[in-house]
Amino acid sequence: MLQVEKQAEPHHQEAACTFNCSEQVEDAIRTTVQTKRIRVSEFFQDFDRLRSGFITKSQFIRCLDQNLNIKLTPDDYYSLTEKYAIQGNMVNYKLFCDFIDQVFYHNDVSSDPSTRLIPPHKYLGTIRSVRPLSSSSEYQLQALLERLQRYYQFRGISLRKCYEDFDKHHVGLITVSQFFRSFPGPPDLEQSEIEFLAKKYEDPKRPHLLNYLNFHQDVQNFRKGCIDASKDMLQPLLLKEPALPEHTLEEILEKVRAIVFRNGIRTTEFFKDHDKLRSGFITENQFICGLSMAVGRQAQLCRKEILRLAEHYRQQDGRVAYKDFCNQVEKGTF
Repeated sequence: MLQVEKQAEPHHQEAACTFNCSEQVEDAIRTTVQTKRIRVSEFFQDFDRLRSGFITKSQFIRCLDQNLNIKLTPDDYYSLTEKYAIQGNMVNYKLFCDFIDQVFYHNDVSSDPSTRLIPPHKYLGTIRSVRPLSSSSEYQLQALLERLQRYYQFRGISLRKCYEDFDKHHVGLITVSQFFRSFPGPPDLEQSEIEFLAKKYEDPKRPHLLNYLNFHQDVQNFRKGCIDASKDMLQPLLLKEPALPEHTLEEILEKVRAIVFRNGIRTTEFFKDHDKLRSGFITENQFICGLSMAVGRQAQLCRKEILRLAEHYRQQDGRVAYKDFCNQVEKGTF
């Protein structure tokens, strides 16, 4: 009697191991099916003309391997077929499909159904859609994303809108060339930094395709304050503007005059679109934006110098007299 009990223990352990392994495989299959929006039963019914709910083991494995394009190991196939096998060489595929497509835990009927949901595995921001980087590269990425988030928030740019036209099937993937073509980066962003972003958001399973939704989500997380890394840790890594010598107001105006005279720039054209009534006054943000577009890059004006000009021409009501500025830089003498 003792020998029989000892012989039964390994069989019981093997059955428990098979059941646990099959649950892990089913979770992986459920994640793939939900990602690809696949109806699992449709593929098995081709082998079940009488709709009996049973097919052979070889047909069951063929559906998973070829039709669903799910690659499993021989041990995974064995654990699944053993769990859903009946007498002989048949497999109950309907029971398998019901378990894959289920939304609730069917064993628990005493609690609220809304608390028994089977949560789907996340796709964005996980290893399923993002290539992992080293710790130093991740710190560099977060500093770069914070720069981009400030630029996008100031100009009201939505990354998702920039790339949606290339994503005809709304799967969140675009080509590398499309990413570079429509990248809405600031003018001072280097080419190497854009290539670094392309490397980060390249899809791990489909080469030469980028998941722009991950990029959009990371930028939004900075805006919402959902990034766990502390600000003190990221502060030394932020790419700061190089230290420039202090210039007086007249020296700043002189730089602007030189660029306006040399390139024949009509500065009023960059401000009057914000002044529908031609009053000669616009808001401070509109003045900063117009000045940056007009001569900010050519005159190599830093943000501190632009703010100094805005402060000089600011009126008591907070608006900026852009006409006075334009008259001084366009009609000034050298």
